[in-house]
Amino acid sequence: MNACHGRGWTALLASLCLATLAAGSAEAARTREFRMSGPDEVQAGELEGTSMTAEGMILPAPASRQLMTGEAAFVWSLSPDGQGGVYAGTGSQGKVYRIAADGSWTVVAETLEYELFALAQGPRGLCFAGAPNGTVLRLGADKTVETLVDLPQLVWSLIPGEGGVMFAGSGESGEIHRISADGAASVLAKVPDTHVVSLAWWRGRLVCGTDGRGLLVEVDPDGGATRVLYDADEEEVVSLLPLGDRLLFAANGAGLDVTTSGEMLVLPVIEVKPDGTPQGAVLYEMKADGLVRAVWETSEKRILSLALAPDGRVLAGTGDEGVLFALDSLWNAVRLIDVPEADLLSLAVSGDRVFMGTGNGGSLYRLDWNATGKGEYVSQVWDAGQVSSWGSPDWVTKVPGQVVFESRSGQTSAPDETWSSWQGLSEGRIASPPGRFLQWRMALAAEGGRVPEVGSVVVPYRGPNRAPEILSLDVSAQSAAAGESGSPPETLHQDMPGGVKVEYEMSEPEVAASTDRPRPGLWARTLRSAAWKARDPDGDRLRYDVYLRFESDEEFHLLKRDLETPAWTWEAAAWPDGWYQLKVVARDERDNSPRAGLVATRVSQPFRIDNTPPLLESLAAAPDGQGWRVSGRARDAASRIATIEYSVDGEGWRDALSSDGIIDGTTEDFSIPIETQDGRRPAVVGVRVSDEAGHLATGRVRLTPASPAR
Repeated sequence: MNACHGRGWTALLASLCLATLAAGSAEAARTREFRMSGPDEVQAGELEGTSMTAEGMILPAPASRQLMTGEAAFVWSLSPDGQGGVYAGTGSQGKVYRIAADGSWTVVAETLEYELFALAQGPRGLCFAGAPNGTVLRLGADKTVETLVDLPQLVWSLIPGEGGVMFAGSGESGEIHRISADGAASVLAKVPDTHVVSLAWWRGRLVCGTDGRGLLVEVDPDGGATRVLYDADEEEVVSLLPLGDRLLFAANGAGLDVTTSGEMLVLPVIEVKPDGTPQGAVLYEMKADGLVRAVWETSEKRILSLALAPDGRVLAGTGDEGVLFALDSLWNAVRLIDVPEADLLSLAVSGDRVFMGTGNGGSLYRLDWNATGKGEYVSQVWDAGQVSSWGSPDWVTKVPGQVVFESRSGQTSAPDETWSSWQGLSEGRIASPPGRFLQWRMALAAEGGRVPEVGSVVVPYRGPNRAPEILSLDVSAQSAAAGESGSPPETLHQDMPGGVKVEYEMSEPEVAASTDRPRPGLWARTLRSAAWKARDPDGDRLRYDVYLRFESDEEFHLLKRDLETPAWTWEAAAWPDGWYQLKVVARDERDNSPRAGLVATRVSQPFRIDNTPPLLESLAAAPDGQGWRVSGRARDAASRIATIEYSVDGEGWRDALSSDGIIDGTTEDFSIPIETQDGRRPAVVGVRVSDEAGHLATGRVRLTPASPAR
């Protein structure tokens, strides 16, 4: 849209128009809807045993069970035990637990370490290690614990190799150690980073992820030669998942800042990074030809663990919200399960079971992948703004199954004892009593082998009509009724009588560098504009009627009916000089049933219409020393004098003051000194005065001994 530049008042006028047009474009109706569609609105409620797809569809999650809680602060690492259960390396007491297939658990090892970051099954038993001592231990077949080797640094990761060899990734020096079956250790490689936090085998090579620079490094397991495969934008490559000729790796914007001091270990502190440092979490895919691409980005702060689900999907455990995601081959993510703990640190898959270890309140969970249980989704509390009655809910069903809808209502923003109880639908309609607030829930269960998938829930409601409001009403100064151009603007929004058209500015005009004051053309000085702000609490579309009256009259006269924008410009030349008031009536009838519409009224402050120009009287010039002095009087019957200006020999207009030093009345005397220029006597002096409405009066005087005014 093009716009002519005008005074700031008309810029305000336009912004009001555009705001109302935008609001009116969303068609309101007396029956309105609560609509839950998309993942953001779904996450405003509670997923209880249910999952959410990337599109915001809800479905039952695999049956879950909390097996262990409160025994440890962190469950750092998990390793399948080969019998349907797992081993868990924990902190901050450095214990190893075995969780059996039936869910029972026992402590199988207690160490002098505080944190056991790594577990790995070797040919001679389970190995585990951590911090602060960097001791690698082994759980033998007879359940005894032996020290395999003491490394000089803390150990982040372990992975078995051929011939009973174990490899350990360490920090602070970024070393990978090779540990033989008899405990002999040597430094296999030193990577160009500080911490080796993850290890995996891929295409016959050892690969590692680092913290500090966020590198993916390939290591020759025999000679120790290293090659950087990828330098991520993020600072930590925390988890690796080989998938044939592809390698998945998770990278986080901020890694773990781990420090040791004597016997104290501070874990984990997430560094606060300066602006510009990547802060998100990204899942990358590397192919055999070296091509790397980001396949999934999450709004969660960190991806902490990866695993392959029993159905072939990729599992990603995240923090700081403790969410497990399942990603399909097209990288569509399902928010599979939320746990109350902040970080999902570790994952392990044993048959058709997925085990999850958490931090910040260490717990261990088990998902029975093929045993989809019943789940429930509880919506956020919806606010109708007033007491309303409820209609028939509707939702999209992508996969049919058993779905039970219930609701409750109340008058408080948080459900309490004053709310109604949960109730099912009655003949397809919500049975909850009228109220201002509503909450609903859906119980989902598989039926006939089909797992239901629902979303885009819509709940109609209806309340009594509320009256619109007119928040403000402003009438422009007469000289600001249109743009400052001397000719009508080209882009139009309102047609005026006689072919004049008015546009309302879309933005504030720029301040001109020139000191010249453009003056409205005569056509503009006879126009007046009004603008108002109005709202309807129900979102109804409004129409406006505009009235005008003399301030002393009781009756208003209709100027315009059925306006749909909150502004109007009218021709004021036909109205006598004097003080007036404008009235605006807002009506919401078109979005309400007959006779149910309501109105709002607002009356402006008194304003003046002035169609009479000022008079320029007693204009004369007389010698004054080496120059001249031009004097006269400006007088206006209706409004104050606004400016006095003069021009010498047509060389541009200059401001002048009144004789008393301030221009503030309806009558102003002036006396203007005219200097001789380079010994040359000026020939003629023009004088013009204007009133507050922008009307002009002009005159000129010749600088001769008689100096008559013309």
